[in-house]
Amino acid sequence: VKFRESLIEENSGYLRETALLGERHRVTIHFLDTPKNACYRDAYSRETRAKGLAAILKALGALGGRFHDYFDDRRFSGGDFLDEDHLSPVGARKLMDDLASRTAGPVAPRQDN
Repeated sequence: VKFRESLIEENSGYLRETALLGERHRVTIHFLDTPKNACYRDAYSRETRAKGLAAILKALGALGGRFHDYFDDRRFSGGDFLDEDHLSPVGARKLMDDLASRTAGPVAPRQDN
């Protein structure tokens, strides 16, 4: 869910539909907000972000524990990003390894190239 206020309600509906679809088909779906570089984080309105997070948790309801918020995770720094918004391969692996430790196991096949 992007944190542009005009899209929060619409995207929250899509998020809820996706969560319910997973439940219907007995698929565990984990939702996350990926880590952001400092300049990207600092550009977000704190008020809009708070509204977005509240909408995410409301949309997910009882499935809120499947939302993993890495937005402001300071374990990710310069070398973990290709630019202000995109993780490098090293950062992506760090994220996947951490997510696997929070969930039932690997979240993606390992590709060590």
